Amino acid sequence: MARKKKTKKKDEAPLEEHHGIKMGDKVFVHRYPDNKLSYGKINSFHLKQKDGGDYFGFFCEMCGSFRLGSFDDIIHDPTKDQQRKLKMARAKLYG
Repeated sequence: MARKKKTKKKDEAPLEEHHGIKMGDKVFVHRYPDNKLSYGKINSFHLKQKDGGDYFGFFCEMCGSFRLGSFDDIIHDPTKDQQRKLKMARAKLYG
């Protein structure tokens, strides 16, 4: 008896924008799950997760590693104190 051919999954086009935030935008965010202040460039979207949240991956310029942030925790209007913390973290990390 002949085997049934497997159907290939359709390749979905990568998402370029979500909630008005585009891939490559730099954002201030309280990162997931530890809620520490972070700043970085978005490089991937993770939508419809098991816990019901929508997340994005980004490279954090304050700690120098890839992190995960929630769209709900994005800071659209950072305070001067938050901008100062970014400046100090960059100086400490990159000299």
